[in-house]
Amino acid sequence: MPPTRYYQRDRDDKINSINRCFTDAEQGRIELALVRMGDLMEEFPNDASVLYARGLLQRDFLGCGLKARDDFEKAFHAASPGEEVRGLAACNVATLARSYEEFERWSATALEILPGDAGLKGMKAALAEAKHAGADYHATLVNFVAAAPPNERESRPGAAASGLEVALTGRQAFRAEEEVDVRKHRAQFLRQLDRRAAETREMLRENFPPEQRLALQGALEEMEQALALEDSDAELWNFHAAWCSLLRRDDEAIRSADKAIALRPHGYAKPWINKANALLHLERFDEVRQCGKEAARQAEAAGLDADLRQAQELASIRRTGHEVPDEGAFTRWMEDFLKAAALTSKKEVSQKGWSGKYTELLNGFLKRTRPFGVDWHPAYLRILAEMLIYFSPETCRITLVEARGQNEAGYENALNALLYLIVHSSGAMQRDATRLLCLMFLGTGTVNGARNMYRQAVMETAAASSEFQELPAIVREELGRINLWLPKLTADQEPVDEAGVGHARRTVLWRFDPTHMTDRAIPHQTPGGCATLIVMALVATIGWILWRIL
Repeated sequence: MPPTRYYQRDRDDKINSINRCFTDAEQGRIELALVRMGDLMEEFPNDASVLYARGLLQRDFLGCGLKARDDFEKAFHAASPGEEVRGLAACNVATLARSYEEFERWSATALEILPGDAGLKGMKAALAEAKHAGADYHATLVNFVAAAPPNERESRPGAAASGLEVALTGRQAFRAEEEVDVRKHRAQFLRQLDRRAAETREMLRENFPPEQRLALQGALEEMEQALALEDSDAELWNFHAAWCSLLRRDDEAIRSADKAIALRPHGYAKPWINKANALLHLERFDEVRQCGKEAARQAEAAGLDADLRQAQELASIRRTGHEVPDEGAFTRWMEDFLKAAALTSKKEVSQKGWSGKYTELLNGFLKRTRPFGVDWHPAYLRILAEMLIYFSPETCRITLVEARGQNEAGYENALNALLYLIVHSSGAMQRDATRLLCLMFLGTGTVNGARNMYRQAVMETAAASSEFQELPAIVREELGRINLWLPKLTADQEPVDEAGVGHARRTVLWRFDPTHMTDRAIPHQTPGGCATLIVMALVATIGWILWRIL
């Protein structure tokens, strides 16, 4: 069955969804932010605000100056005269212009709309001086990045990487060694973006899967361009090894580390450490220990204490490849993860204009489900979809858990609606619904509790109906995004027997037969309840659409 939209956003909803994209990105989930932005692009094609927001994501979180510049230009042309985003888009096109002529054209347009923009005026004066002096435009962009105060480069690595990408469109202006240096610096800015995202994911107590590390993927591509020009630099090969290891491209990491070692065989511990880490991923533990010992010897000789500590840890590793996390330790991780999730939700409901409490959202859910009593109604699909459009899975979980005490049947119906949404949705809706279900599993507080809930909700439902046969694969993938051990500890179970199939049909699947679905239209509910808090969210975020100007 093709994916279905159970809640169609209107123009006002768009603002909140853009806000969600930036929240995703700030939490180290830029890949999900782009998925959500793709959904918005489908629903609001050629929308100036959506295009402008996507440009900001590309620039600030991925360092992709050329993609950002194209989105800003599209936003400018899509905006109506007088629409504020039009002037902001023109300013950003100008800052990412690819030539003196392009800059002059776009800066004139931008300053006609926003004559008081001091930053753009300053850039215009500096570029005019450089042009008068006969300086190459692209080399001047590199000089701008190099001359920026260190704190500015540190706080805005995405803008720096974007500027260098634009500069590299004029690579003929650079000698080979200069191009290598520009690419190396751009790669390091991209790695800084990745490191920032990784630190955030660590604070959230979550895994950071390689496929989600988009900035690091960009850094690695840039480093490979540098190596194509200069393949005798040990440091470049070491960076390549380290980043391949982080992306679980372990065979490549080992080869690159070996090249770095061959080029600098003495006093350089880092490639030995990176090789050991790649071998660790491949569970080649004897080789890990050997590399760790050599790294320790190199680090000690060079007097590098930080490298020595890492090397000694690798040299003394005791793993054999058959370990599983101790249940007590994993239960403590679950507690830490849920605390971080609660803090994420608290931050969301404490934004300006919000109460900091869940009362409005809770009352909205109860009000909208009260007419159904203890009965199932397909309107639950719309209610859950609307909640997930507006609020994070973390906030939705807390709302449903609090609702359970006042409406147990409504809680059960909502969880079953969640299963249906997962297999009948796509994009960000499917991701959000699946994450909410995973949060529910972890909210049981124990590994056994999570396993039992997974078995009943996912395995039994999938075994009992071909309509839900993709459910385990979808949920398993999301569990792995949260913690690499979760699929093994939660989802690896004995096959479902006939008793389990019967249980799913009695407790879950009856809701989705034609009698209870197609013959009963989902009513359009007038604003109220959940919508009350949604209006508050719009008031709080209406000003955010024009943030992050330059």
